[in-house]
Parts: sequence; structure tokens; C-alpha cells
Amino acid sequence: MPYSLNKSKPFRLFLIACMIIFYKSIKSDSTGRFNFGTECSGCHGAKANTGTMLSLNGLPTSFIQGTTYHLNFTVTNAINHKAGFNVLVSDGELVAGTGSQINAFKQQITHTSPRVAVGNTSTFMFDWIAPKNNSTIVFKAAGNAVNDNLKADDSDQWNNTVIMLPSASNGIISKNQSISFEFYPNPCHQKLMVDLPSETDFRIFNLEGMEMKIDKDLSSSILSIDIGQYPNGTYLIYSEENGKTRVAKLIKD
Repeated sequence: MPYSLNKSKPFRLFLIACMIIFYKSIKSDSTGRFNFGTECSGCHGAKANTGTMLSLNGLPTSFIQGTTYHLNFTVTNAINHKAGFNVLVSDGELVAGTGSQINAFKQQITHTSPRVAVGNTSTFMFDWIAPKNNSTIVFKAAGNAVNDNLKADDSDQWNNTVIMLPSASNGIISKNQSISFEFYPNPCHQKLMVDLPSETDFRIFNLEGMEMKIDKDLSSSILSIDIGQYPNGTYLIYSEENGKTRVAKLIKD
């Protein structure tokens, strides 16, 4: 008796699977994906590309609790025909704009379809409702510039960034403003010297918001801090002074 496809369920399932794999190989997934981080390395190459420039706009210097902020996230790259994005926030609630979606916890947002670039820049608009507490907020963001060849490969160029935002109620001053204490060298490899105007308490955080251990040498008026065990990267120094917390950027190399 002739072999019948209708009577071979395993074969039909195998054929459908092959068709799905083939379709995926010629057309990339155009919707964003929620994940535990904000990298695009699962499909679009293993490493971030500095050719893609990202900007999260609309954030204040420090947020007011419960306030709604209208934000936009831009992805710029010379090869950018279209782009996707993903933003994860540590607290508060995100509100999806046109062409975007949020996860069940309202703390991560991504695109529903790539946004066409205008002048090599794609812009995504959404809202963020600040939490009703005075915690420091961490935004982790990624943007992926694509050349629209319908393939998820290394020709697409993604990048990511981290932004820390303090609350206005805890008196934190932006790191863009001047500070009244000195520290050197910067960049620093091993011993960080800190010259404070008084016995001011201070802390060091990484860009993930984690406080770093500080081993202080108090043998002189200038503090000596060993940061040799810190991973290379960017850190923020928080110093309490006159009821205000002043912030400065430190580079560990």
C-alpha cells in the first residue's frame, strides 16, 4: 500500500518543525524579548558595539516620588535602518508607548516591532512612574541597530548602558555638579587617596547599585583606600556633607 503522509503523525510533526526552522533562518524575530539582562547577544553577536550610541532622555537630575516622567530612548548608528530596544528599571513602573510592551512586573519594556530610523536614529517613547520611596534607581538599557537584512547576525550592532537616578528626597546631588572633596588618581589601579574637608562618611557603589567594601587606612588626614580587588570599570563615590550626598565618578583600571 502506498505510504500516506496523513497516517504518519511523527513525520508530519518533523516536517512542520523543519519548516519553522527554515522560516526562522530567513527571517529574524522582529519582536523584543524579556530577559534577565539587557544584552542582545543571544542572536545579534556576542559583544557590544560602540558604534551604536544610546540615550535615555527625559529623566530629571533627581526624581520626585510618585511622579510620571515622559521618556524617550534613542538608538543611533551609521548602519541603522531599524532598531529595537530593552529597558529594565529597578523600581517604579513603566508604561508602554506606541510600538512597545511591558512585562508583568511593569519593570521591563521592549519593542513589539523594530522602529524605522530617521537620520540613522530610532526613537522609542514611554513613561516611567517613580516609586514612592527614596531609593536610588538603576536603569539598564540596550539598543540594537539593524541593517534590515532579515537576519539576526553579527552585522547588527547592539550596545548597552547603565544609568543611576537618585531621589530628590534623599538630598543627592547630580554627579554633573561640583564636589567639595578630592580623590586621586583617577583612573586608579590600586590605592585611592581621598582628601575630605572633615570626617565625612562616604561610600562607593558599582553601576549595578551594589555597595563596595572599603578598607580605609586612617594613619593620615588623607584617606588611603585599597581598590585593587575591584573589577575594572566605573564606580560612583557618594559622600555625605551638610545634609547633602555628593556624587563623583571613579574609574578603576
